[in-house]
Amino acid sequence: MKLKIIGQIPHAKSRTDPEHYQAILNIKNRIQSEYPDLHTLVITSRSAGEGKSTITEELAYAFAENGSVLAIDADPYKSSLFGHLPGVSEFMSGVIDSDALLHNVSKVHFLCPGQRPPGDKGYVNEMRITELIAAVSSSYDYILIDTPPLFFFHDAKLIAKHCDGLILVQRCMTARDTIDRNTAEELKGLPLIGTIINNVKIKQKDGAYLRG
Repeated sequence: MKLKIIGQIPHAKSRTDPEHYQAILNIKNRIQSEYPDLHTLVITSRSAGEGKSTITEELAYAFAENGSVLAIDADPYKSSLFGHLPGVSEFMSGVIDSDALLHNVSKVHFLCPGQRPPGDKGYVNEMRITELIAAVSSSYDYILIDTPPLFFFHDAKLIAKHCDGLILVQRCMTARDTIDRNTAEELKGLPLIGTIINNVKIKQKDGAYLRG
């Protein structure tokens, strides 16, 4: 299965690096140009450490230049800048409603992940995720959702099947423009629009390479 490359993000020491910032803008512009009706976008990866969460946050601020944005951190299996505040995992279990989840950070609203759920079978309740998307959909121009990795239970699949698009983030050293049979099976039936290659090595003037 061939993957469409939506964009490449160069290795950078800082997010404020001009080339890094421009790469994020280029990806945002391409998505808006090629998918003008896209409203809800899932950003995931095969495994942890590919950079999906950082890219979700950066794209959220980029999209906020053109409209209202909600960034949903739906990956409670990793650490979050919101710490242990109630979030998506508590919503899935029916403890709180969507209004209690939102946090306004500058131009972007964030919905935090909540506590790491117990057990080893995933945490997404499909009925509740459809309720959540429906509850917030009319309030924002763009909704970006950072999900757990594809092979971490089935949470990413359950969320993505109710969204308009899905992007697979790959770290440069493990990236490929085709996907193996197992990954293709996980993505089957989902609204995959392509991949973002993260931490790309860039050839410098002295001939050396920065490695991702």
